Amino acid sequence: SGIEEEFAEGVAMDFGTLYDTGFRSIKIGMTINNLGPNMKFIEQDFPLPTIFKVGLSMPAFESEDHRLLSAAEFNHPSDAAERANLGMEYTYLGLPQNFELALRGGYMLNRDEEKFAGGFGVRFPTSKVTSARVDYAFVQMGALGDSHKISLVLLL
Repeated sequence: SGIEEEFAEGVAMDFGTLYDTGFRSIKIGMTINNLGPNMKFIEQDFPLPTIFKVGLSMPAFESEDHRLLSAAEFNHPSDAAERANLGMEYTYLGLPQNFELALRGGYMLNRDEEKFAGGFGVRFPTSKVTSARVDYAFVQMGALGDSHKISLVLLL
């Protein structure tokens, strides 16, 4: 049909760590994504877009039934400008039968299309020792339209 099929193959690794400081429940996380050798596509070598991320989370408020978590993440990609994400999560823990309800909001800095994200999640027991979480997220994507994401997580 006159159309050439071209492809590239590669191998990459991600590394990360999460450190609980032990002070006021502050946690610091770091990752390096896409570590690997150059890839080759149509006889041209190019590096993988390596990304270094560092983040910090800290409870802004905690009580028996309420928790407000604040978080910030800074990204340093090798092939683009630096970016930052800021967010908060409010969790209501006072629901009966160990249910939890979380409301989330965030803002993304230095992005072409993404700016605001919001969502909610519900955590509920599935047995005496396990639980599940259903999350919904909404992201404004500018010219690309809005994005809706749903996830189900089983916690063992």
